This record gives sequence, C-alpha cells and structure tokens, in this order.
Amino acid sequence: MKFSVGDPVYIKSTGEEGRLIEFVNHEIALIRTGNQDFHVYLEDLEHPYLRWFLNKSKGNSTVKFVDQIRPEKQVDRSNQLEPGLYLVFFPQFKPDAWDEEMTHLKVYFYNETSETYKIRYNSFVRQQAVFSLTFDLRTHTELYLHDISFEEAASNPVFQINVVQTNNHKLDWDGQIGLKAKRFFQFVHQIRHENKPSFHLLVIDKIAPREVKEVILPQHIRIGTQETKQDPSHFDFKNALKKTKYEVDLHIEKLVKDFHKLDTATILDIQMRECQNALELASATHQRSLVLIHGIGNGKLREKVHSLLNQTKYVKRYVYDFDSRYGYGATEVFFS
Repeated sequence: MKFSVGDPVYIKSTGEEGRLIEFVNHEIALIRTGNQDFHVYLEDLEHPYLRWFLNKSKGNSTVKFVDQIRPEKQVDRSNQLEPGLYLVFFPQFKPDAWDEEMTHLKVYFYNETSETYKIRYNSFVRQQAVFSLTFDLRTHTELYLHDISFEEAASNPVFQINVVQTNNHKLDWDGQIGLKAKRFFQFVHQIRHENKPSFHLLVIDKIAPREVKEVILPQHIRIGTQETKQDPSHFDFKNALKKTKYEVDLHIEKLVKDFHKLDTATILDIQMRECQNALELASATHQRSLVLIHGIGNGKLREKVHSLLNQTKYVKRYVYDFDSRYGYGATEVFFS
C-alpha cells in the first residue's frame, strides 16, 4: 500500500488514526496522533477512507478526526529514566494453568536526551545475526525494534550498537552490550515482584569527543617485520600494482563469507594477516599512504593494528583521528 507524506493513516495494531509526517526508511514511518509522534512499520498502516465511509453508512452524522480527539496525557519518561540512550525490554506473557508463561520480549530503543542520533543496531544470538536496522532517533522518542523469544533472551544475546550525533559527527560511540542469562532472570524476577512492565539496559549516558592520536615512529623502535630480500627480476611489479589498494576494510564480513562459524581468535588472526599483507603490498608498490578500516567495537582490533604498525620498520607514522568517511573507525598509515 502506497502512502505519501501528509496522508491520513489508520494504525491497525492500535486502532488509532494519525497523519504521516515522514518516512524514516523503506520500512518505517513517523506518525503523528494528536500531539504525539512515534514510529510505526508501514505494514501496520492502511488508508482510513473505507472506515470513514462505513461509519457514515451506519448513520453516524459526524466523523471525528484524530486531530479533534483530545490526546491522553503523555507520560514524562524523564521521571523514570535518567538522560541517556537505552535498550528497553517489555516481556510478553500468556496465561497457563496456574501462572503466566513468558513467551518473548519486545525490544525498544529509547532516546532520553536532547539530541538526535543516527543509530546502527545489530543483535546476535549464539553468534548468529537475528536483526539489523539503521535509523534516526529524535530527542525524547522511542522506536520498536523487534521481538526476542524467551529461549533467545536466555541464551546471552549480544547487541552491537553504533551511535552518531546528527549535528556533530565527531561525537560518536560504538560498542556492544550483552544480556547474560543470569541477569535476564534477575530482571524478570524484579519486574514481576515490583509489578513493572519493562526493564532496561543503559547504552550510553553521554558521548565525549575523542582525542586526536598521531604517532610518529622513531627509527630505533621500528624493529619489527623484516623485509624479505628478493631478486628484483622475480618481483612482478606490474601485477602488484594491479592489486594496490589505498584503503583496506578489515571487518571480518568483508573478508570471509561464513564468519559466524569462526571463533574470536580465528577472526582476529584473519584480520591481522589481511592487515600485514596490505602493508607489505603498499610498501612494495611505493605507496605514500594507506587507510586501514578497523572499526571501533571494543578496540581490540585497533590495538592490534597499532601494535603491528609500531613494529613495522617501513611505517613512518600513522594518524588515528576522526574522518568524515569512517568516523573513528580507521587509521591512516604513512610510509618511509
């Protein structure tokens, strides 16, 4: 069903009518009902014209539009959550013979700050990706993301999140949050005991600007990888030039197809071998510089890359700073 900005819409899941304000992406739209704005999946929307016609046919003398309905008093979430970005989980139950059985969790992302952020979200269960979404989240709004079954919630799910402030791209954060099974059951016991509808995990309370890091390597510490002496007649320079790259993406999904089957140590080994090969090729073809895209994450890959650079004698210096193309997820290397 096609919609345009400004169209009146009917929300099937809630029975409300509203107006389409903007498209967030090809799956989600921002809807306004009264004085409230919130995000809704497009598949949950339909045009309300048929309902208006049927109501009129049943003898209703007037049709009350959504902007004529007095909105319910909006709850101020700032009274419940401190400023910050949160993952909020709403357990869903079904009754059984003696009690209620939890079936799944509804996962929301809450923005309890005065800024708007672009967020890249990925969730993993048993090292398998289960959901991924990139979206913008305005100040003091929330977005429903997806459902997690009870079995998945009890299997130590991991949520990888990248946050960039829209009015200042130098303010970003990248990391991951895990929901351990023991902590999950503690949360469930707590909200049932206190009769609360949800529990939450703090993603980040504020983002501080990163420091610019430029390292110039003194000659006496560049004592690492030894260059292999080869007979120039056996070095295919033209073929090497064809393989030259001025940026190398070390994210494992760019290097290996079935990376979900690999353990952490194997992934890091593959990434570092790719980094070593890229440095050697750049040096052999007399490149002036090379960009290594290592991402942010928990910083382990970045630390290993910088350690390798510190030990590579043909590396003159490297710069780790914000870049509009990569944020803080890359290091630029300059060669002797």
